[in-house]
Amino acid sequence: MTSTLPAVARPGWRRPLPLPRVERLWRAPEAVVVVVVWVLLVTQQIAVSLSRPKMYVPLTEGGQDVPAWAATVTTVTNGGVVLLAVVVAGWRAREVPWHRWGLLLLTLAPWALVVARLVVLGRSPGALALVYPAIVIALWVVLPRLAVVEVLGYLTVATATISVLLGVVAPWAGLYVRAEGAELEKPIGPFGVLAGVMLSGNDLGLVLAVGFAAVLTIRVGAVRWPGLVVTLVAVGWSASRTAMVAVAAVLVALVVVNVVRRRGRVEDAQAPARAVQVVVAVGLGVLALVMVALPLLVSGDTAFSNRGRLWAFAIERFGEAPVLGWGADVFKQLAQSEENLGGHASHAHNLAAQVLVSGGLVLAVAMVALLGCAILRSARSAAQGWDWAPLFLTAFLVVAWFEVPLVLTDRIRQYPYVVVPLLVVLFVQPVAAAVRSSARSAEP
Repeated sequence: MTSTLPAVARPGWRRPLPLPRVERLWRAPEAVVVVVVWVLLVTQQIAVSLSRPKMYVPLTEGGQDVPAWAATVTTVTNGGVVLLAVVVAGWRAREVPWHRWGLLLLTLAPWALVVARLVVLGRSPGALALVYPAIVIALWVVLPRLAVVEVLGYLTVATATISVLLGVVAPWAGLYVRAEGAELEKPIGPFGVLAGVMLSGNDLGLVLAVGFAAVLTIRVGAVRWPGLVVTLVAVGWSASRTAMVAVAAVLVALVVVNVVRRRGRVEDAQAPARAVQVVVAVGLGVLALVMVALPLLVSGDTAFSNRGRLWAFAIERFGEAPVLGWGADVFKQLAQSEENLGGHASHAHNLAAQVLVSGGLVLAVAMVALLGCAILRSARSAAQGWDWAPLFLTAFLVVAWFEVPLVLTDRIRQYPYVVVPLLVVLFVQPVAAAVRSSARSAEP
C-alpha cells in the first residue's frame, strides 16, 4: 500500500478538501473498522425504524418499547462491535502502539468515570456501556491515517440517502411524529420532520452536521456533489435548526481558514501555517467557551425553545453535587420523580450542562482534557494544510451548544458519526509517519 503527500491544494468550490492519498483505502485496517462499526450500528437503527412508528412518548411513560426481534438485532449488533475490538486487537497484537498509551487513557478516562459513578450509585449501565471502549480500542490499535476521513464522508452520504429514502418510501418509519405543542423540531414545509435511520429529527440533523465536513473530502466529484445535495436536503428536512447553524458554521470556518492562509503567504513562507494554527485554536476555543457559557448565563425557562429550563435544572443540581454529579442517567431518574419537567427531557440539551450535572467537576476535567487535546491536534493539522479536523470540531462544538453529541454509555446510534471521527482526530498518525507506514505495507 503506498501513500503520497502531494502539495496541498487549497480547497475551492470545485475541489474536495485535501487528504493524503492512500491506495486501496477501503482495504486498510482503519477503513474496515470504520465501515464495520457503521454497518452494525446502522443495521440496528434500521431495524428499530422498521419495527415501530417514530413518535414522541414522554419519559414519564417509559418511552417506546422495541419489539423482540428488533431488540435481538440491537443486542447482536452491539455484541458485534465488541467482538470486532477483540478480533482487531488479536489480529494486530504485534503492532499495538503502546508508545501512544497516553491517548488511550485520555479517551477512556471519561468513560471510566461515568461508569464508575453509575456503579457507585447502584445503577450499573450494563453491557451497552462496552460499545464505546470497544470502538476506542479498535481504532487505537489500527492507528488510523487521515485518509480514512474520506470513508467517513461516504458513510455520511449513505446515511443521508437511506434516511431520505425511508422518509419517501416508508414515511411511518422515516418521519418523526411530534408531541402536541412541542417546541422542538417544528417542521419546515409540509413534509413533516425527517428522522430517517435515527430516532428523531434532531438526532438525524446532529449526525449529518458533524459528518458534513467529511463529505467535502470525497475525491470523486460525481459522488461529492450529489452527496452534498442529499445531505443538505436531509438536514433541512430534519428541521434541526442547530444542525443548520452547524453546517453554516463549517462553511464560514472553511472560508476563514483559507483567507488567513492566503493572506499570510506574501512575506514569510511559514507565516500562513502559524496564522492558521492560531486562528483555528482560538476559534475552536471560543466555540467551546460559548458552549460552557450558555447554560450559565442564559436566564428564562423558555429561552432557546425551553432549553433554558433544562439548563437551570442542570446547573441547580450541579450545585448540589459539584464534585461527582448525579450520574449519566440523571434525567431518566428525574422522569421517575415528582420534579419530572413533564417527561420531555432525556438530556440537558447542552454538552457542558450534561457533563456538569452527570459527572461534576471530575468528569468536566476529563472532558476538557479530551476536547482540548482534540482542538490542539486539529489546529496542528490545519497548519499542515489538512482542514477536515477543525471543520469537524466546528460542527461538533456548535451542535454541543444545544444538544449532547458525546454520550459514553448510551445513544450509541451517534457513535459512527461523532465518536469515530473524534477518535480519528485524536489517534491519527502524523502524516510523515503515515507515509512511511504505507511504504512498508507496499513492500513484498
